[in-house]
Amino acid sequence: MEATSIRWLLMEPCLSEIYTVLVKGVMNMTMDTDEERRTKRVKACAVILVNRMKWQKSTMTYGELADLVSGICETHILADRLGDDLARILDCCKAEELPALSSMVVNKETGKPGENFYNYYREIHPEKATLSNEEILAEEQPACLSCTDWQRLYDHLHIGIPAPKMK
Repeated sequence: MEATSIRWLLMEPCLSEIYTVLVKGVMNMTMDTDEERRTKRVKACAVILVNRMKWQKSTMTYGELADLVSGICETHILADRLGDDLARILDCCKAEELPALSSMVVNKETGKPGENFYNYYREIHPEKATLSNEEILAEEQPACLSCTDWQRLYDHLHIGIPAPKMK
């Protein structure tokens, strides 16, 4: 991760939350099992995305998310390797009856989530299998931006800090 990317992260208002996650063990993943590393990546993704919605109220590209998670977890993560982590977040959101937070991660060129997001969304939401990609986004992205209870996701993932208060 480039130093400029880390400087951008340090200037974000969510620094205290991300720092707390780091202190609680998201970093120093060299001795962790694959599952422990994955769990820490998922937690980092969730904290970054929820804070992005609070402070910037916008989507984030796969590349931006990969860069930030790479810096936090001190391991290089390719943008196209985030799918499993974002699917896990999608599972947690479904379990907690929250909007699909993973819908907020988009392709830089299209401004939309990748096809794997839509396929998995329909798989775990069979009642919405007939919705078009556009209908899914029209439902999920505004719901993410207006959601005020991301604490349930933090609790589900055992993130040991409070979720930011949304307005």
